This record gives sequence, C-alpha cells and structure tokens, in this order.
Amino acid sequence: MSTSFNYAKELFRHNMVVFQNGEGALQVLPPLVDVIPEARLNLVIYYLKEDDLDHAYDLMKDVEPLQPAEYILKGVVNAAYGQEHNSRDHIKTAQSYFQLVGGSASEC
Repeated sequence: MSTSFNYAKELFRHNMVVFQNGEGALQVLPPLVDVIPEARLNLVIYYLKEDDLDHAYDLMKDVEPLQPAEYILKGVVNAAYGQEHNSRDHIKTAQSYFQLVGGSASEC
C-alpha cells in the first residue's frame, strides 16, 4: 500500500475516535502520536477527561507549543497537574501559558 493511503487510513481511524467521543482512544491514538500531530493533543484531552493527569502531563511535558490550542492545552495540563500534586511551579507555568495566549493580539 502507498504511504499516502496508510496515512489516510490512520487519519480516518484518528477522526473516528474523536467523533465517537474518545471511544477506542487507548487502542488507536498512542501509535499515532508521532504520525498525526493532533493525535497527541486528542490523547491528552482523553486523559484529562479520565482524570489521568500523570499520563496527560507525560505527553505534554516535552511539547514546545506553536499553536494557540497547544499553549492552552499545555496550560490546562500544568494547572490540573499542579493542583493535583500541590505544585506552585506547575501552576505558575500554567499561568504563563495562559498569559501568552491571552496577551496575544492575534488571539483577541
């Protein structure tokens, strides 16, 4: 099979998980994290919904955000993780991500 066909097939599987409110997320999304950029973000959202903050944090800790949604998600993960683990550093990190997005002229 061609590479583009495989990518389309994986993208379809990814989208099915998203549109089915996370059903099958743990089977479909982990192998796609490095293939489809949104797969990492959607897996993090799944973990947040399941209150699995450690897995959500592990997936986001090394992400260098480029898009507003990535900054926001990184902020949410740090805020939740900071609350759960009583970490002021994570709360301050979350605040800085939120301020970056909130202070951006293009995001107002």
